[in-house]
Amino acid sequence: MQLSEESVTGGDVVTGTVTLLNPAPPGGVTVTLASGNTSLLTPPPTVFIPAGGTGATFNVATSPVSAPTRVILDSGTGFEVYRGFSLWLTLMPPGSPEPAPSLSTVTLASPSVAGGAKTTGTVTLTGPAPSGGALVRLSGSMEGQVVVPPNVTVPAGSHLGSLSR
Repeated sequence: MQLSEESVTGGDVVTGTVTLLNPAPPGGVTVTLASGNTSLLTPPPTVFIPAGGTGATFNVATSPVSAPTRVILDSGTGFEVYRGFSLWLTLMPPGSPEPAPSLSTVTLASPSVAGGAKTTGTVTLTGPAPSGGALVRLSGSMEGQVVVPPNVTVPAGSHLGSLSR
């Protein structure tokens, strides 16, 4: 599950996406959604992914706030959901400056790679990189077996950076 924004002005609507690891089975999959604070964050109670589908989008209504406030959005289902089950959304008061972009996702071109082979990937930020670009530091959890570049630079104004190894 992911949201289109990591931070929004309270009162705005955010788009969410639920992505399955595998196509939905016959009959489809219903994913339940829950807000950590229903007075501030109101997702639909469920999102349906039809048979053979791998994802669905939904809108989440937010309420105005007078101070920056973090609210959690949870999902759960009997079928595996890709990219976790809980997300934080920061609601900002009107007129607040936009926060600096942060890392949203790191995706690889292939879900699996044979030993010794290389693949490419993309680093995505939550917003455009500032002037001079944004440096994203990377590390692998299988030192010596999985080699990642030490960092990726996202060009100024872009949301995306490329990596290959």
